[in-house]
Amino acid sequence: MQQFKKAYPEAHLYGLVGVPASDAAHPPRLMDVNLQQQVADLSKRLTTEFAFEGIFLDVEPVWDGDQEIATIEGVLEGHWEGLGDA
Repeated sequence: MQQFKKAYPEAHLYGLVGVPASDAAHPPRLMDVNLQQQVADLSKRLTTEFAFEGIFLDVEPVWDGDQEIATIEGVLEGHWEGLGDA
């Protein structure tokens, strides 16, 4: 990370967190409190231990009219409070 930042000081690096939202065989998962905590814990590790400047949350697939995706940001926000202070 240090070598990259030295070579490209203007670049911003974000950690990618992929979250499988649901599929035909599994119900929607985004409101699962355990999954939310796992995403929050991984996000914190990526920013504190590995020095990424932020997190890109990739939720797939998202279906038209999916109400969970509309509310997940607010739900996870509480888990992520303080990450910027690390």
